[in-house]
Amino acid sequence: MAAAPNGNVYVINFGSANVTVINSATNTVIATVPTGNSPSSVAVAPNGNVYVTNQSSANVTVIHSATDTVIATVPTGANPFKVAVAPNGNVYVANAGSANVTVIHSATNTVIATVPTGNFPGAVAVASTGNVFVANAGSATVSVINSTTNTVTDTVPVGTGPEALTVAPSGNVFVANTGANTVSVILPAPTVTSIDPAQGPATGGTVVTITGTNLSGATVTFNGNAATNLFYNAAGTQIIATAPAGVPGPATVVVTTAVGTVTLPGAFTYVAAPTTSGITPAQGPVAGGTLVTLTGTDLIGATVTVCGRPASNVIVNPAGTQITAITPPGTPGLCPVVVTTPSGTSTVPGGFTYLAVPVLTCVTPGQGPAAGGTVVTITGTGLTGATVTFNGVPATAVSVNPAGTQITATTPPGSPGTAAVTVTTPGGTATLACCFTYQAVITPHATSLTATPALIQLFPLQLHFPFLTATLTDTVTGLPVPGQIITFSTGGHFLGTAITDVNGTASLVEILSLPLIILNGGYDATFAGTPTLQPSTAHAPFLAL
Repeated sequence: MAAAPNGNVYVINFGSANVTVINSATNTVIATVPTGNSPSSVAVAPNGNVYVTNQSSANVTVIHSATDTVIATVPTGANPFKVAVAPNGNVYVANAGSANVTVIHSATNTVIATVPTGNFPGAVAVASTGNVFVANAGSATVSVINSTTNTVTDTVPVGTGPEALTVAPSGNVFVANTGANTVSVILPAPTVTSIDPAQGPATGGTVVTITGTNLSGATVTFNGNAATNLFYNAAGTQIIATAPAGVPGPATVVVTTAVGTVTLPGAFTYVAAPTTSGITPAQGPVAGGTLVTLTGTDLIGATVTVCGRPASNVIVNPAGTQITAITPPGTPGLCPVVVTTPSGTSTVPGGFTYLAVPVLTCVTPGQGPAAGGTVVTITGTGLTGATVTFNGVPATAVSVNPAGTQITATTPPGSPGTAAVTVTTPGGTATLACCFTYQAVITPHATSLTATPALIQLFPLQLHFPFLTATLTDTVTGLPVPGQIITFSTGGHFLGTAITDVNGTASLVEILSLPLIILNGGYDATFAGTPTLQPSTAHAPFLAL
């Protein structure tokens, strides 16, 4: 007999060719369902369908447990004796007269396989793993069928006349051998459902967890090399082991117990340790944010640290030969760069240098013409690799001393007024906004100098004053120019100087120079000029009275 999910109990009536249905809540008969001849075994599928083997009819009657009506009759081999249902819903019928098992799909009630067994298969039972055990009374063996592939995976010898069997919660199969008055106990073969993690370094040492069933006491190998530090849980469903060293690439994992072996090709992958060959650029500001590219091999799954601080935005190309990442903030100086993958670590040759932000202290000289061309010296710290701008316009001939404390540069043209001097290095920028002034270009005014002839009476010899005079005029404004020095000379001989008065006139009385003036035919007046006034000269003769 067997019970359906709704609680109804189905009792086979071998001599009556029917099944009695009993309501388990009231213990009353609620239906009698006709079957084939000689019904001998009954089982219920997870969907509620009831399967009854009919020995004399060589078929199976399928009853719908909700309506207690026959919904299908499925042909089997000769003398279908026992029936059992696997966890996946497949129904297994042991055909004692045909030495095989009929497999029925419980969703469609069609035959999906016929599996050969030993002689006179008279009992069938299913383990929680899905393995189907069939007792072959005529062969003194038990056939083990995989319910996923519906193939015989093992044939286990037992005592004479095995006619009944059952599967204990432990997975052990107990077989009653009626011809030998013994019970054989079959230990289940191991199964493996997962290995985690599924990869690790070729140097070995990865601690893996192998999950499955019947794993107690198992040995484990990776490509033939024994795993170490094996630990088994009490239920036999898990092994913790340490993978040995191996060759980069897929590895076959083999789990072996006293009663079976599970071979898992490619279940674990050995990964080579990463290597690195360089980083570009190899320097950047202490604020971080530098996008760097690292090259190497076996970089898949990498993380990157700079001076122990994690880089961000780490991206590895599919080939595992290149990483891009953004540097974290740091402190000035050289930092080790370390790449870490599940298979190991690699330190990047040369590392990464954090550059200090430049600091400016002085610009000398502090002024120059708006036309540019002034050679200036800029002092400070952290100036290595600098470029220089004045109000955003690049300076030329920029040179930095080896210590990074001084820059020489030539100013570009600019507009009159204060210019912001900005120094930019790979470490950042610094600006002095007050230390250099562009001076406006001043065009000096033209001047005119007129000299009055020296009046001399020869007989008797005497002077007529004023003696030597010269007047300076701004020709742009037409005004006299006071306060300027006028130099008087004759024939290359210096006579003296005088300063122009409010009328622009300078006068010099030098009696002792009279002979020279007569000798050289007069005298010269010279204005040397200033930044705002152009120079000018004048010649005055002497006039004899």
